[in-house]
Amino acid sequence: MKYFFFDIDGTLTSSKVFSKIPESTIRAIEQLKNSEHFVALATGRAQFLADEFAQRIKINNYVCEGGNCLVKDNKQIYFEYPNVDEMKSMIRQCEELNIPYAINIDNDRSAYSKYENFLGMVGRDVLILDDVKYAPDMDFENAKIRRLFIINKDREKIAKLEGLKELCLMGYEWSPFRLVEPDDKYKGIEKMVKMLGGNVEDIVVFGDGINDIKMFQKAPFKIAMANACDELKELADFITHDSDEDGIEFALKHFGWIK
Repeated sequence: MKYFFFDIDGTLTSSKVFSKIPESTIRAIEQLKNSEHFVALATGRAQFLADEFAQRIKINNYVCEGGNCLVKDNKQIYFEYPNVDEMKSMIRQCEELNIPYAINIDNDRSAYSKYENFLGMVGRDVLILDDVKYAPDMDFENAKIRRLFIINKDREKIAKLEGLKELCLMGYEWSPFRLVEPDDKYKGIEKMVKMLGGNVEDIVVFGDGINDIKMFQKAPFKIAMANACDELKELADFITHDSDEDGIEFALKHFGWIK
């Protein structure tokens, strides 16, 4: 029995059309689910976003929140907050550098900020954020934070942020905002397999992006998509086709995991 963990964006979905799932991927995943193997997602997405995608592709198990949340049969079985000291440090540094920020504390698209126009600075067409509450008197430093949003306008200031070890500054450099959140998917993968009584040597991971690097550094067997970044391909045991060119189905058939 193998334990399969699939990244979402650019792996299960198209690398060219946002959120599109190729028909061959749907077909291959359905066949894999009907085998003796365990099938799960491994994503940096917030739990509520992972929930939405899991329903689309009909996978009931997933590691999300960058490895800090585990869901089995559509029920959360484990959750831990990001490193408290690192979050506090980031907020202090944002204050010192005058970088606007907001915090998310719930499993939803809401956030809190001491900056009245934070959502206006971010822009309103944001998948993960659509309700920012103005909270000038909130004790942000001591709140239980799931993720920290940072306005990405001043790149020189962002470059001065330091001290991240367990957490990571996520998002594109051109994005209006960046995220401080966990990025060690493999920590959650290993925890889930052990909770299931499985052998970690039977773990197989699929990925394509920078936030899959820690997962690929630690997993016993890793498969990169042809559209993956070069850093990930160098760590891969096998490189399959592009996600838009039946890459998931090709790899699963190549190793005999499906017919």
